[in-house]
Amino acid sequence: MLRIGLGGYGVRDTVAIDAASVTLRNAIPFGKRKWGMMVTVYADANPANNIIWYLKYNNASTNKNDNNNWVDLSTVVGGGSGSMVIKSSAFDASPGNFPLLGVGVLKGWCYIVSVFGTLNGIDVYPGTILIATANNPGNTWAGGWNYHS
Repeated sequence: MLRIGLGGYGVRDTVAIDAASVTLRNAIPFGKRKWGMMVTVYADANPANNIIWYLKYNNASTNKNDNNNWVDLSTVVGGGSGSMVIKSSAFDASPGNFPLLGVGVLKGWCYIVSVFGTLNGIDVYPGTILIATANNPGNTWAGGWNYHS
């Protein structure tokens, strides 16, 4: 039995991960929006809007409620140029190390930054996508990493 508030588990900050239209996506309240979140639009009147949308930090502004910060996820991770696999949507960059350093990261794996940090001299903000461009990349950009912010 689930007993909320008595040491049990609860679900907090839930948001729809899909929406029938861009209008519904845009109606997600500020308090429920997180940089790097993704929303699938599946039945918009404009078929071009029926894609996975990504809330990108500073695409148009630093205001999460600015609907111009929504971008087509496929333009962020590969744009059709190859397979990309999102391995984590909550990567903490604050320690200053790249993801899973030395434990078998594969080319095409992506990590979405959730906590600001500096990686090999470059500041990465929440919503930045780190992309492994080589198998077992090192702890430098030249070692096999790229990013899209």
